[in-house]
Amino acid sequence: RQPSCEHESRTVVRYEYNGKTTVIAERYQGKRFNSPNDIVVHPDGSIWFTDPTYGIMGNYEAFKQQSEQKQAVYRVDGKSGQVEKVTDDQDQPNGICFSNDYKKLYVADTGTPQNMRVYDINGTKLANGKEFVTLYIPGTKDKTATDGMRVDVDGNVWCGARPGVHVVTPNGEP
Repeated sequence: RQPSCEHESRTVVRYEYNGKTTVIAERYQGKRFNSPNDIVVHPDGSIWFTDPTYGIMGNYEAFKQQSEQKQAVYRVDGKSGQVEKVTDDQDQPNGICFSNDYKKLYVADTGTPQNMRVYDINGTKLANGKEFVTLYIPGTKDKTATDGMRVDVDGNVWCGARPGVHVVTPNGEP
């Protein structure tokens, strides 16, 4: 039972085996999320997700609505359900994944500057955020936005990005 993000309701939910829906996160400090997007679960049971505004910018993915807060990355404590903003230093945080040892968090920014950042995970907090890589459409000088991402057994980050899949070494080399 993996958590899921729902643009239309602006919530993070889990679909139970019996078909019921459990709301995991709906608001932060009383304000609704924009459009929770990608999500990952840490071995400690915490749930981390990105919250860009794409789902509320028009009627394509949901219904056009006003943003109530800045785009950010959040962590939901798996035991208490408490929601914490871990960073809001990106324009449109989108793809998200952990390193194999769960000591780093990678987050793709599909807004401006259209790059990927990496953070050290310090307990429940993030530290030392920095640019990890900017990807380009092969053979051009045009940036490409990364969305879904995963890390393989060797620590390479596999990214869904135009025109297909890009692979980035643990050192940030495409």
